[in-house]
Amino acid sequence: MSCNKNFVCFLRKTVKKPNERGSYDNVTEERLVFCAKKSIYSNEHYSAATLGIQLSMVLIIDPYEYNDEEEVVFEDKKYLIERTYRKNDRELELVLKTTTVLQGGDI
Repeated sequence: MSCNKNFVCFLRKTVKKPNERGSYDNVTEERLVFCAKKSIYSNEHYSAATLGIQLSMVLIIDPYEYNDEEEVVFEDKKYLIERTYRKNDRELELVLKTTTVLQGGDI
């Protein structure tokens, strides 16, 4: 059974791109994707907390839309992708941990 993807998020990753000086710059690439939101299971939350990891939520996207991104922006907050889990052919879970709250122009 597939979930409804009623939210949007931005998947981000940093890549090296050549510049006009012949060296490389780190450039952030960002893509908008549809997603569903779900809570972290309490046992996973507490297990991660014992390791000093603060898990925030799970976003579910289509597996073909994920390309090893490292960050997600969801509802004006930036998260790091702690791990992924492919539930089936239609759903990939992105388990997110909190980084910092973004301000208006920082997104």
